[in-house]
Amino acid sequence: MGGALVWVVLVGVLGLCVERAMGFFCIAMSGSGQHMLLTGFHNLVSSDYGVTFEQIPDFLTLSEQWHGCTVGESGQHMVLGSYMSGLYVSADFGKTWTKSNLVPVDNWYKIAMSVAGDRMAAIYSQNADYRGMGSVMVSTNAGFNWTGTRSYSTVYVDIVSDDSAVFLATIVHNYGQSAGQLLTSDDFGYNWAFANSAPFDSYYALAADSKAQRLFITGKKGVYMTADRGATWTTWANPDAAYLSHVASSASGQQLLASANYRELYASSDFGQSWKMVLNRNDSWASVASNADFSVLAAVSSFGVFVSRDGGATWATPPLSTFSPSARPSQKPVGGLP
Repeated sequence: MGGALVWVVLVGVLGLCVERAMGFFCIAMSGSGQHMLLTGFHNLVSSDYGVTFEQIPDFLTLSEQWHGCTVGESGQHMVLGSYMSGLYVSADFGKTWTKSNLVPVDNWYKIAMSVAGDRMAAIYSQNADYRGMGSVMVSTNAGFNWTGTRSYSTVYVDIVSDDSAVFLATIVHNYGQSAGQLLTSDDFGYNWAFANSAPFDSYYALAADSKAQRLFITGKKGVYMTADRGATWTTWANPDAAYLSHVASSASGQQLLASANYRELYASSDFGQSWKMVLNRNDSWASVASNADFSVLAAVSSFGVFVSRDGGATWATPPLSTFSPSARPSQKPVGGLP
């Protein structure tokens, strides 16, 4: 990409003030990028590639922090993960929502979904800052009911799946320790195994291609890529000596979008080997997302929402629907572990 970034500012001063009062925790999108789900202290959906967002009805947003989100391949299936209110699911592109059954009242913040939208896996923590002991639960009916897995009781950081959600991968930290580990399951969470060859580091985020054959882990010391589900690894340097707090992958795994916390947004077109800055904005980034072919990208922070519909060449700040003022807890979105 040559030349300066072209900015398209679509919000006025009032809209920007609303964003900054709000803060956001998660953004996810469908395979095409047409449908998006945005979470924070309020939740919004978009059906026009992030040009506009509409607020989900208030009964889902009162006095709550919504940390987790995911959107299925078609956009029909969506899931919201909350702190203290469990999981909510939609099977009609976010128009109506149902509270999931049989889930603990804990902090739900990372959710993986099959292409069909029927199988899901989600991780939770027992406290709000993602450092509490947690576990993995799975669903076979689009998130309406959930069951526990034979996962370890530890600190879960991130989770991904293949397009069927039969294969699951999650990064964890042992409680009180800084080093991360990769856990994988070939049978939808019934059995788990540690990838003992994974590099020794503090892990922040996990991404995968659509088959979950290639896995990407961002850490304090670098970016780690495996093309065989954890058997062997390649290590790449972090861009500009900045650790990457969040990462999203295209369906092929060749293109990656990542955020450097309190730094810029970066993109890679060679499986994480090299990176270029695509958005020069120092922010406390909370989430990044990509569609299947990497043409539609999105990132959210405690200060706003940013969407690109040309692979990161230009970015827009979309207008958001009006929010009713309310008291909100003073919690800052964070990702992974410091």
